[in-house]
Amino acid sequence: MMQAFGWRLLRGWLLFVFTTILLGMCASCTFCRRLPRSSGTSEGPDPDRDNVVPELHDRAEFLRYEIEKAIGQTGYQKLRNQKRASYIKLAAMFFSSAATVLLGLKGVGSEQIFKNIAFVFSASVTLLTALEPFFNFRSFWVEHEVAQGRFLGLRADLDFYLAGSDAKHRDETKLAGFHQTYQKIWDDLNTVWAENRRREKT
Repeated sequence: MMQAFGWRLLRGWLLFVFTTILLGMCASCTFCRRLPRSSGTSEGPDPDRDNVVPELHDRAEFLRYEIEKAIGQTGYQKLRNQKRASYIKLAAMFFSSAATVLLGLKGVGSEQIFKNIAFVFSASVTLLTALEPFFNFRSFWVEHEVAQGRFLGLRADLDFYLAGSDAKHRDETKLAGFHQTYQKIWDDLNTVWAENRRREKT
């Protein structure tokens, strides 16, 4: 009878541990989903909307529109990669914790079963830790966050210039400089993306 009571107590304890871990993962995933989105990232990319260019009257307005669209695109990709990196990290932590608990169980009649389950969890951890460097979600998350910050800074500089200049007499040289900065941000982001992809193939 004592053995039966001990077995029930052990099963209840294991159920409590796994339930706590699962609730923690669910809470973390919910927190990631409810993170405050950056400007222009609430709806994600819409091909139909992005391909429709509004009627703009001069190059300055067109450049500002393109910068706003870039802020939305980089913000969406940042949040998307952040969620994926977080999910992989949380899943690896869960499987690793569960495997450690199962391998530490002693004095029960189903040790071999627990060990087999722990080995499956350990293999899952190995798989997840191999997937993260392959897809490199964390790196893309950081790079898109950096690019979004640069686009935000460029928008602030452009707004500052437009606020102090005559709408009919814009300095085309300065506008060309803002456009070159805009292109350089995209070029730098594309270079990082290509380098990461080449690294994955090797």
